[in-house]
Amino acid sequence: MECNHRANDIRKLALRALEPGDAALLYEVENDAEAWDDGDTVAPYSMHTLEEYARSYRADPFADGQLRLIAIDTESGEPAGIADLYGISRRNMNAYAAVYILPRMRGRGIGRRVVELLTGYASRRLGLTSVAARIRVSNAVSRRLFAGCGYREAGMMRAWQRTSAGMEDVVVVQRMLRGDSGQLSAGSEGTESQLR
Repeated sequence: MECNHRANDIRKLALRALEPGDAALLYEVENDAEAWDDGDTVAPYSMHTLEEYARSYRADPFADGQLRLIAIDTESGEPAGIADLYGISRRNMNAYAAVYILPRMRGRGIGRRVVELLTGYASRRLGLTSVAARIRVSNAVSRRLFAGCGYREAGMMRAWQRTSAGMEDVVVVQRMLRGDSGQLSAGSEGTESQLR
């Protein structure tokens, strides 16, 4: 099953490794205070901190338990957002996914394509059997995004996420990537040419 797309809005996208030159992008993303309610950030990051992070980042998902990828428009080379896998478990072969689409790139179906690419990468390259996402109940856009990519509600965590308005419930959505036979489940898209 492919993600539901609005065909005219989707650009050619790919995921690539984080590079030292991405510090300015990280600065924009990590310091978007409107997104802080969806994560654990409570204070802005300095450019120096993010330059050091980008310079020293090593993409070893099983050793580090995380993988950060940059979503780019392959025609222009312009970044569209960030795709993260975190809490990666070699033993359980699962992880959590998170995506951030730059505000100027939203509303074009890019988020769905990024989730599709990230899910495909998790399945094909990492061999994960399941990916989940934790989403605030009030974040209807993210809930629709992941549901449109085959993620199903798996549970609820009550009063889990502190937001500017107080504690909020979080829904956990999950996508099974491999069946008992080891075959890819429908919808585990993302080709090698789109994963740089």
